[in-house]
Amino acid sequence: MRGLDDPVLEAAPLPKEWGAGIGVDWSAELAKPGPDAQGGVELTDEEFADFLATLKS
Repeated sequence: MRGLDDPVLEAAPLPKEWGAGIGVDWSAELAKPGPDAQGGVELTDEEFADFLATLKS
């Protein structure tokens, strides 16, 4: 990666062993439903604070 102020980033090639023997059916993967557009579970402020505390611990 070049400097952060450079507008161009170049991807490094992935190691061959990362994809060895793994076939991906992209049409099936792209047909899967995505995340709910309306969002996830609604949390109260207290529940959200507890959630963040759990992540930090």
